[in-house]
Amino acid sequence: LLDAASKARFLKAEGRVAMRRAARNELQRTIDTNNQMRISPFFAIRVRRDYIVQDAVDRLVKASGDDLRKQIKVHFAGEDGVDEGGVANEFMQIVSRSLLKPGEEGSVFSCDSESNALWFARKIDKTALTDEPVTSQVVDKQLESETETDNNNGEKTDVPHIKGDGAAVVENQTEDMSAELVGILLGVAIHNAILVEAPFAKMLWKKLLDPLTVANIEDLEDAAPAIARSLRALHTSARIDDAFTFQEKFGDLTFRVGYEDASGKAQSVDLVPDGDHVFVTVENVNQYIRAYLNWYFDTSVASPFAAFKRGFDRVVEAGDVWRLLEPNDLELLVRGSSTLDFDALEANALYQDGYNEHSPTIVHFWQVVKSLDHDSKLKLLKFVTGTDRAPISGLGAAKFIISRSGAVHQLPSSHTCFSHLVLPDYNDIDILRKKLLIALSESSEGFGLR
Repeated sequence: LLDAASKARFLKAEGRVAMRRAARNELQRTIDTNNQMRISPFFAIRVRRDYIVQDAVDRLVKASGDDLRKQIKVHFAGEDGVDEGGVANEFMQIVSRSLLKPGEEGSVFSCDSESNALWFARKIDKTALTDEPVTSQVVDKQLESETETDNNNGEKTDVPHIKGDGAAVVENQTEDMSAELVGILLGVAIHNAILVEAPFAKMLWKKLLDPLTVANIEDLEDAAPAIARSLRALHTSARIDDAFTFQEKFGDLTFRVGYEDASGKAQSVDLVPDGDHVFVTVENVNQYIRAYLNWYFDTSVASPFAAFKRGFDRVVEAGDVWRLLEPNDLELLVRGSSTLDFDALEANALYQDGYNEHSPTIVHFWQVVKSLDHDSKLKLLKFVTGTDRAPISGLGAAKFIISRSGAVHQLPSSHTCFSHLVLPDYNDIDILRKKLLIALSESSEGFGLR
């Protein structure tokens, strides 16, 4: 009955309660231990821009759960930005991009070349599947129902993790610690209503809400469309071809899957015991597809996903509102909306230092903005607010301030920490367009006046 925006408001209120509880817990510990240290209601982070990921890792993994649930305040060493939300916003964007970018040091994710969806690092060797042409026939209800009821993902795994409040202990692979750090980062982002670009496969949002979620072929279509098409073609052939024709097409296909691990090394895995000697037939093709889905979404990623969720759970407490969320709601909370209504942004913009909605330069500004191409609009949003996506409630809920300052020969500038655009009073639409486009093309990360 509640839309995503309503759930987000309830979750934000629940988050504020958690923040107050975290501060109260720290106060009680201070009293109990007679500690004279200054108590802060904020989770303060000081980072060096050139070492931002290293500093972020060091601070986040050592923080207690109560600290992580406080409001985050970030200071970049050597910069003048006062964190009113924008500095933390930029911090989250930079760190999340580094940790999520495939191939980047510390990243545990890979990106499908067709869907652009992120999943835990694994490059599937498509030669292990059929090269049959794509079929338009949809997998029947029997396959979907069988896939939903036959899955083994309740296995407990021994994975490295960050133990306790304040100590990072890596017991096995460093990849799992990186996965846990990403989970912490996303939890902090949700807790502080900061949007980060995390284009995960939808199955990850499902598993975060319910780790026992059973994958179906639609989930694979979202994560790896080419592989899903191959499995659908395999299933279709089993339905319309006789056993002899099927064996002619897929006679060499067994229950062993080849793939590349995160380091690029060729590996293989048996989907069933002695899978290399179990051939796929008309009779067992459904079993093969179920086993493949289980391997792809569960058993092969059990360790990094468990670490990822463990980090996430250190920050986000599954309260009553959390249980109302659907996977799409969770994705919107983390990534924001890609639907950009600039009329709503204009209607809710604030003006300072002599500007108002009827000022000629403001009228020209919105005319120029609405004439920009999509990429330029995204750049403008990021230039002013630090992110190129809308809050879950839409751009009408975004803070956007325009003030009059500067000589007409100067470019527009911004304070992203205040979502504040400083716009000279050009009084000429062509000059405004030219100056704005130059400013957007030259904009870079960093705070203070540009």
